[in-house]
Amino acid sequence: MDDSDRILLRVTSNPKQIGSMARKRFWGYFDLKNDGSDTLADARRNGLQTDDFRWDHEHKFIAIGDAEVEAELRKRSTPEDRPIYRLLTGKDDRAFCERVSEALAKGWRLYGSPSLAWDIENSCMKAAQAVVWHEADVVK
Repeated sequence: MDDSDRILLRVTSNPKQIGSMARKRFWGYFDLKNDGSDTLADARRNGLQTDDFRWDHEHKFIAIGDAEVEAELRKRSTPEDRPIYRLLTGKDDRAFCERVSEALAKGWRLYGSPSLAWDIENSCMKAAQAVVWHEADVVK
C-alpha cells in the first residue's frame, strides 16, 4: 500500500465495535470526500493507520487502488444518472407491470411491497412500487 493509492468507503455506517479506538478512527473515513479522489495519505491525516487499512480492506469496508475504486464507482452509477431510489406509479395494468419488469431487467431491484389504491376521479386502481439500484446500500 502506498500513500498515493486511491481509497473509497464502501459502507454507509460505522461497523466497528462501539467504544473501541478502531471505531473512533473509522469515523475518519467519513470526513473524506468519498468521491474517488481521496488517497491513503488523506485518510492518514484523519487518524487512520496502516493496520486499519489492511483490516478494513480485507473486510470489504473500503476499496483501495485505482481498479477497485473505479469498479466501486461504476456500481454506484445508475442508468441515466437517476437517484438510487425510484417510486414507479401508474394505472394498475399491463403497461405498469412492464415498466416494473423493465426496471428489474436494467438492474433495479424491488424495495418493499407494492401499494394499490382506488383512484375515484379516474375510476381505476393505481399501483406504486419502489425500486432501488441493485448496488444501493439501503436499510429497510
